[in-house]
Amino acid sequence: EFGKPSPAAGLTNFESGTKVVATVPSPVEDTPGYRRKVTGWSGTGSAPKGGIWFLPGNPRLNFVINKASSLTWNWKTEVKVNINADGGGKFSGGSTKWYKEGTKLTINALPSSGHMFDGWYGSVSSKNRKLTLYANQPLNLTAVFRPDSDRDGMDDDWEDFFFGSITVSAGGPNDDWD
Repeated sequence: EFGKPSPAAGLTNFESGTKVVATVPSPVEDTPGYRRKVTGWSGTGSAPKGGIWFLPGNPRLNFVINKASSLTWNWKTEVKVNINADGGGKFSGGSTKWYKEGTKLTINALPSSGHMFDGWYGSVSSKNRKLTLYANQPLNLTAVFRPDSDRDGMDDDWEDFFFGSITVSAGGPNDDWD
C-alpha cells in the first residue's frame, strides 16, 4: 500500500520451494507532514500468519513458498508536529516530533520572568496559555511572548507607545499616574 515492497505488490510467480525475503521501506513520508510506519503484517499460505513489527529499520520476513500465498503489510499514520517558542519563554507538554495520528496534545506556554504570553500562532491561533488539540494533521505552532518588564500584564511596546515610558520603581511595578 505504501513504499516500495519487495517482492513488488501484485502477483508474482514463485516456484515451490523458493525462499522469499519480503521487505518494505519504513517509515515512508508520502505527503509532506504525513508518514506511514509498518506495524506488522498478515499472511496466508506459506507466508507467516501475522505479527507485529516494533524494531527500528525496515521490516524483513523470510519464508519458503510451498503453496499460493499472500502477504499484507500493516501500517499506521503519523503526523509531524513542530512546536517552538520565541525567546521570551518556553512550552511544556509536547515536543517537535512525529505523533501517531489522532494523539491528544496539551501544551502550556510558560513566559520567562519579565515577559508575558501573547498567543499561539501558526496552524492554530489562540490567546490561551493552555492549548489542547489533536494531531490529526501536520501542525506548526509557535508560542509568542512579549516583554513586560514591570510585570503589569501590559506589553512594554504598547505601554511605551501609549504612555511614552515604562515606569518601574525599586519596590516593583508602578503604573500609578499619581
